[in-house]
Amino acid sequence: MISASGTIPFQRLGYYSTKTEALAGIQGERLPDWYNITLSEVFERWKAQAWPKLAEKSQEMYSGAWKKLSPLAARKMREIRTADYQEIIDGLDGKSRSLKNQVRVLCSQLCKWAQVNEIISRNYAEELNVGKSATKEKEIFTAEERKIIAKAAACDAAARIVMILIYSGLRINELFSIRKSDVHLDSQTPHMIGGEKTEAGRNRTIPIALPVLAHVRALMQEPGEYLVSNTQGGKKSYHNFREREYYPLLERLKLPKRTLHTTRHTFASMMVEAGARPEDLQKIMGHADYSVTANIYNHANAEQLTRAIRLLG
Repeated sequence: MISASGTIPFQRLGYYSTKTEALAGIQGERLPDWYNITLSEVFERWKAQAWPKLAEKSQEMYSGAWKKLSPLAARKMREIRTADYQEIIDGLDGKSRSLKNQVRVLCSQLCKWAQVNEIISRNYAEELNVGKSATKEKEIFTAEERKIIAKAAACDAAARIVMILIYSGLRINELFSIRKSDVHLDSQTPHMIGGEKTEAGRNRTIPIALPVLAHVRALMQEPGEYLVSNTQGGKKSYHNFREREYYPLLERLKLPKRTLHTTRHTFASMMVEAGARPEDLQKIMGHADYSVTANIYNHANAEQLTRAIRLLG
């Protein structure tokens, strides 16, 4: 309505704490819903945009990291600060530095999304600290535990696979990727060709140790394209093997629950104890960086180191 003087009378639309809020109010947006959006709602909106662009492993990583942020899920995004995120990360002490970093990355992604959408003014995850990586002694299967697994391998398919991993140093996915055409049992030195991850790791020669030669021969007689095939003759699933066969095997044998990568650490430890040269171990395990192999020797005792060094003359 225009006044007698020809001016439009002032009309108060409301009170707003920010310019963004005021503009949204003028434009008739449902500001309270957006203004009070929770971290959980931000995650779901970010996820809807990010998921189609992410690999399955990345999706699993972010999903795991999100579970750690559950104490903040119902909090309003605009109220969460660096200290809140840091408290979550600090609460993960005893967990791996990798997990802490995954949580940090997710916090940063959510803050960036909220910043772009003008929910927060800056990225409060930029200064998060995951701490230094602590040197941790790598777990291995002891000699006694290896005897238990070896005995079970005579009639247990899962134990047979674990034995091959322990005596080859292969990563689990590397073993499951080896085709029967890559296995050479009739040569003077029985070996497999395989590997992945790095240039040094791919298409490398993996000698077949005598304690598992019979197991490899037996697998070669089974149907399927791969040395270790699934029930349909195709490539075996790492996840299914771990959950349905490996962990149940450890439980049946009353052995401590350890990761599948423990088999690779065990192989390295056995090779060091036997006096293997670092450069030979580097080639067998497919390490691109010599320092990675050298670090294995940090876990050997002085007697083992002396024995290995004497082999070099």
